[in-house]
Amino acid sequence: MTIVAALTLILWIVSGVIAVLNLALLPRLRKVSPTVDAPMVSVIVPARNEERSLGASLRALLDQDYSSFEVILVDDQSTDDTRKIAGALAARDERLRPVDGEPLPAGWLGKPWAHHQGVRHSRGDLLLFVDADVRLEPGTLSSAVAEIQQSTAGLLAVLPRVEMKGVWEHLLMPQLALAAFSFMPSWLANHTRWSRMAIGGGAGILVRRSVYDAAGGHERLRDAVIDDVSLARRCAAVAPFRLVVADDFVSVRMYHGLGEIVAGFTKNFYYVLGANLISAALILIGSAALHLAPYVWSAELIVALSTGRPPAVSSILGAIALATILLTRALIYGRFRYGMVNALLGHLPMVFVWSWIAIRSTWIVGVRKRLGWRGRSYDAGIKRFGS
Repeated sequence: MTIVAALTLILWIVSGVIAVLNLALLPRLRKVSPTVDAPMVSVIVPARNEERSLGASLRALLDQDYSSFEVILVDDQSTDDTRKIAGALAARDERLRPVDGEPLPAGWLGKPWAHHQGVRHSRGDLLLFVDADVRLEPGTLSSAVAEIQQSTAGLLAVLPRVEMKGVWEHLLMPQLALAAFSFMPSWLANHTRWSRMAIGGGAGILVRRSVYDAAGGHERLRDAVIDDVSLARRCAAVAPFRLVVADDFVSVRMYHGLGEIVAGFTKNFYYVLGANLISAALILIGSAALHLAPYVWSAELIVALSTGRPPAVSSILGAIALATILLTRALIYGRFRYGMVNALLGHLPMVFVWSWIAIRSTWIVGVRKRLGWRGRSYDAGIKRFGS
């Protein structure tokens, strides 16, 4: 047991070191003034039943001070007021061009198909893929273009500020920052041509059209469940990749409440776990043990000290591992202003709920082969992560 506790401690120390390096070395998006001779940017926004947040997101896009851009809103056969909202804004600003999405072809997932159609209607030398619930602060587009131009990168991905309301969102959504900052050496993505290091998200992927075309575009990602990460990886195999922290510029409230969080991550968590039942089971068991064991050992240490018994070495090592976990969480939560009480007290319940979501995803997608999102159902057996 002592060896297991020692290995657990080492893993959590490594995680903490990764977090410190990411926080110190990942560059931040910088505020720059817009230029007159800037390249044309086509902003591609896929939207299916997005009436709740679409208006504010589009208005924020149209308020950008960049000199040459267009916004292409692909209405993916919405049944709510998505098309009406886009049409009303387009009537007042010709830079916004709503596109009525075509029926979904066989073998395609909805979001890659919407992106593919948006690119077909675009004219820009740079393509910005952004979700319909993302909010860009004034100056974001100018700053992003300056970043990709000055870095000579082929693709620029941004890490946003995640907006949260209510207990469940504050408890669960910081997991995204924890994954990006403590589980992966994300800073290395800017210093290596190994495409597997590249990450991306719906908060914003800015890519040169030439690189996008060379990578095969979304036609190569037609069945990619997590298409944004896959796009980043494919483009990173063609040209240098750049990742920046843009929480001062870009924000998104991904899900509203527990139900939406569970539904949203159920569709893709199984693919994160390798889209294989054996690998999913091993990762789930190993991850649960890695997170929960330090609490068990720490409890044993408390009992031993309170009863006057000498504590086991495993208990001491486990308590140090728990302290490392909480310190790492405090560093990341403090950086993104998530709340220190949640950082110190929220880890254990967060682990239980995320484990349940992972098990649910494995059962529904991996065992029952059901993949559903936005009112559509797909054959999960033929879909892939996409990379």
